[in-house]
Amino acid sequence: MLFDVTEPHVYDYDPIACCLLLHSMNHDPARIMFDSERVNLLCSKHTGQMIAYSKQAQQIREFYKNKYMMYSLKGVLNTSFRRDLLALLSENKKNYVTDDIRQLMSLPRMYHEDRILSDIEEKCNTESFTNFKVPRPNDTRSQLSMIGVHTKKSRRISRSKDNSEYMCYWFEDEANRPNLIEMDMDNPFRNIWRELVQHTITVVGTRTEHSRDQVNFYSWPTFEILDK
Repeated sequence: MLFDVTEPHVYDYDPIACCLLLHSMNHDPARIMFDSERVNLLCSKHTGQMIAYSKQAQQIREFYKNKYMMYSLKGVLNTSFRRDLLALLSENKKNYVTDDIRQLMSLPRMYHEDRILSDIEEKCNTESFTNFKVPRPNDTRSQLSMIGVHTKKSRRISRSKDNSEYMCYWFEDEANRPNLIEMDMDNPFRNIWRELVQHTITVVGTRTEHSRDQVNFYSWPTFEILDK
């Protein structure tokens, strides 16, 4: 169904809270959120849950307002998405146009990712890399213990067949460095993998250096698992 991108959408609750409810019900917000009447009807059937989701939505708003305000003060608010989102979150809006909703819909997933990155920044050594070989060797060996997992839709490091949403598995290695392994959502071995990474695994392969929001980490574009 097509919706007028300029027509205002009116919600009975914070749109972020509505998205949190939809995620909890395994509904894709992108398929429902632009039909505000349907969303409001759904929320009205879960008023008890909406109280908690409204509080969480406010936490998400404050998190990104503070984060992007700090980026602005440091002069690193370097994408139009972040600038537009900061402006949107700084307004006290009752009606939302389609572009607003698209931005707000992304926040629950982003928040989960950023909380994991914040946890990694506290627990791991995320300082800049000083020593690395070029080209990268293909026999680097490391022991990895999982820290957390989230989904992502952009900035994929490893090669993939498409630009679909994918899984990001974060690990800590024996040197206290964060490591990222990306995986397709429809990987046929995903259930085995989820069980496997509950334990420390030993991998060997090609390891590369990256940085994301001042978190420096390794990624494994190619690897094999030796044992757990």
